Amino acid sequence: MPKLWTDTIEEHRQRVRDAIVETTAELIDERGLLSVTMSAIAERTGIGRATLYKYFRDVETILLTWHEEKISGHLEQLARLARQPGTSGERVTAVLDAYALMRHSSRGQHDTDLAAFLHRGHHLASGHGRKFVGGSGPDGWVAEVEAAGGVEGVFGETAGVAGG
Repeated sequence: MPKLWTDTIEEHRQRVRDAIVETTAELIDERGLLSVTMSAIAERTGIGRATLYKYFRDVETILLTWHEEKISGHLEQLARLARQPGTSGERVTAVLDAYALMRHSSRGQHDTDLAAFLHRGHHLASGHGRKFVGGSGPDGWVAEVEAAGGVEGVFGETAGVAGG
């Protein structure tokens, strides 16, 4: 059972919320999406069910929060790489390599039910990928980059020539 109490009420609430989200992800990884209940989440987190319901109304809401946080974190990382010092080619290479690694490391982590749930249409309307690449998701060209062994495999020596 994690120690959740901190110095301020706001810190405490954030820590409890974070513990709920992470615990839910762990339980789904262990048991599968359809086997996770609010009772199991509360028990594993070390809080009462009433407390859990003060933070989240159901497992779906917790999962969507977890997914949103993961996507936002990935996009922040890619944006930092795009702004780092270096030539345009070096920055593009860094962004593409990082995205390819993110995609590769996430394969096989989700069971079919979880992947279908997380990637159904209604909550993707915010279009995270579209914000980053201006209109279309990067999955197609990232798959090509992965298959070719990174940006250098696709663009060869010219990847860094585009300018700086």
